Amino acid sequence: MIELLICTLGCAISLATEHLVLWDNPWRLRPPITYMIGMLTIIAWFSLFCWLVSPIYLFFGVALLLLSGGAGLVVILGYWLRRVFSAKDQAAFTAGQLSRSVPSPITQEWIDGSDR
Repeated sequence: MIELLICTLGCAISLATEHLVLWDNPWRLRPPITYMIGMLTIIAWFSLFCWLVSPIYLFFGVALLLLSGGAGLVVILGYWLRRVFSAKDQAAFTAGQLSRSVPSPITQEWIDGSDR
């Protein structure tokens, strides 16, 4: 299973490199883009592993791409809905139609009750 070892190390090095290169830049990417880059890296290395074992198994890499892509669409939708609802709440608060008893952003201290 040298193929698995090679692909695991390659994937780990790739992900570490992505984190180092993309970490502290003024144009730093934000989720869900970062999630997509990470998942595509994992899927690429998994697909390479499948192909090295047997080209017939490349189907599993395609299946993983489709499964994670479908699940990723739900995550992207969640981020979009959160942004839309947050903008609507902010507009209502600015117009004086909404009062906030919950701070924005919600902090762990507020959740724990020590900030109330």
